[in-house]
Amino acid sequence: MKKIILLIVLAAAVVLGKEYMEEKKLARLVEKAEIARAQDKPETYRQAADNYAQAAKLVAERDVYLAFDYRFEQAGILSGLGEKTENGQALREAVALYREMHSDIEKLLSGRVPPKEESNEEKSRLFLSGFGNKIQFELAGALFNLGKLENDSESLETAMQVYGSLMIFNYSLSPRQQARIQYDSGRAILLLGKQKNDWSGYSPMRAAAHFRQAAMKMTPEKSPWEWSMIQLHLGDACSLGIQHNYSSFVFRDGKSLFEVGVEAYEDALSEFLHERAPLDWARAQNSLGNLLLRWAWMQRTKKEMSKVEAALVGYQASLREFTPGRMPLAWAVVHHNIGHAFGMRGLFSKDDAYYGTALSTFREAAKIFFDEGLSSHWAETQVDIGRISLLLGFIDDSASSFEFAVDAFKNALNAMDRNQTPVEWARIQGLLGTAWEGWNMLENDAQKLQAAANVYRTALPIMKQHSRAVNEMTVIKRRLQSVEQHLAHSMDKRSSSEQAAELRSIKISAAELLERVDLVLWDANADAN
Repeated sequence: MKKIILLIVLAAAVVLGKEYMEEKKLARLVEKAEIARAQDKPETYRQAADNYAQAAKLVAERDVYLAFDYRFEQAGILSGLGEKTENGQALREAVALYREMHSDIEKLLSGRVPPKEESNEEKSRLFLSGFGNKIQFELAGALFNLGKLENDSESLETAMQVYGSLMIFNYSLSPRQQARIQYDSGRAILLLGKQKNDWSGYSPMRAAAHFRQAAMKMTPEKSPWEWSMIQLHLGDACSLGIQHNYSSFVFRDGKSLFEVGVEAYEDALSEFLHERAPLDWARAQNSLGNLLLRWAWMQRTKKEMSKVEAALVGYQASLREFTPGRMPLAWAVVHHNIGHAFGMRGLFSKDDAYYGTALSTFREAAKIFFDEGLSSHWAETQVDIGRISLLLGFIDDSASSFEFAVDAFKNALNAMDRNQTPVEWARIQGLLGTAWEGWNMLENDAQKLQAAANVYRTALPIMKQHSRAVNEMTVIKRRLQSVEQHLAHSMDKRSSSEQAAELRSIKISAAELLERVDLVLWDANADAN
């Protein structure tokens, strides 16, 4: 009997010793993980995540809830590493871990749930269900960051689906979490609209509605910086809505996109003071200028000149921080916008001198874009140089201006990806043809007229494939017929009245095509951030 008791005591001692060693090892792992995370360095994040992973394995069999806690910490560290260092692999690992954890919780909930400490099964189920929502919330955030980083539409759409499912059960979410869901959902819509070039399926107004909801959950008193960032993105959404022809949209409270956008930027500037947050202040100034300019462009009336002037004030203010030495890209973005403002000054005031200022400003921006290797920005600026040069060619009967327009449109076409933006590419071909025609009218050169015919023929098949280019296709067909008739008559000499009539026809076609180019104001907000 004594031997049996002794054996039992020894066995118990072994078990207790093993448990003690495991507890000691667990404590060491968690301590190392917390120290590594506290150092807040990218190189220590991975170490912290690995330590939490080992801790989770150590307690997996005896305490499923503690194992979940450690795995959740591991996933959070990986997600933070991915976001801070733009590490897509770390974000993918976090996404996989969150999904694995959620699946494990679903399996537990489908059977008998082990009690958590002194809780009964019902309370344990409620805890697991809430923890599952917490995991989904973080999963959506990691998916959003992955989609943003890697231009991955699928990840962004999945993030929105997860957020949408969470909002159905938002009773378990804090106001801050609800605000983040609305904020990230709005940002995802804008990113998807840009990625897919689909502003109807991913309308800026939907994004604006999400941002407005987020702002209601996040007050300036409690979280001034977060609230101001929401306001900044709300302004951006309204500005994009105006850019993409939704200027007549009205919110349920009766406010227009323009009114909501101006209020949002002004609210952001009330917190982003120059002395306290100079770069955020400069970005908000530039973005407010874009909104004012876009609205003025959509209205196209002389009374909108005051908004053009106000936009210029905002742009000039932003240049106090966006200097060519410190932030050359942002400086170039703002100068591109200033070029548009001077172009509109010329349009509204009928003072052609402003077009020359716009042209020189665009060229300054283009030089920076070229030096920085930003081909898409450079191409867009070349289009603007071509547009202004084309206008000056018609205004001044200037062969050199038409030549500048031809060179600029060629530069843009060579830098653009025809497969990525086929309609824009074809529209610019149409403008190039118009520049060749205008040049020919001054020099009566068959080669220039043939060049016009060639580019019109290149643009038409592409436009036929896209319903949104129907109007431009009609214009280019008309121009091609005129050019072919002229070439068929061997460049016959026409009377001055016939030449004047033809020039009027080319000018009308040019105006129609210029109005259709969707590169009036490209979305510079993010680039100037």
